[in-house]
Amino acid sequence: LAERVLRIENHDPNAQLKAFYRFALQRDPTPQETQTLLRVYQRRKAEYSTQNAAAGELALVGNYPPDKALPPIEVAAWTSVARVLLNLHEFITRN
Repeated sequence: LAERVLRIENHDPNAQLKAFYRFALQRDPTPQETQTLLRVYQRRKAEYSTQNAAAGELALVGNYPPDKALPPIEVAAWTSVARVLLNLHEFITRN
């Protein structure tokens, strides 16, 4: 999901976050959700900026090879945001 968003929304965190919401939840984020998740993104980006190896390792997790054209730090930071979205009650089908 992170790579997909990074391929279509170039360098604008607000547009990227909006794309995440549209893919995962079929709606736009509220202003509060935008603030909260942009803080998650910024915090993770700062952490991965000092841990380049960890960002690269995270990109290797999954069923297909990472897109080498995308910056690993961005992919890792947005993967953290994707994890938050995919764990929302709104996303999860519950019986």
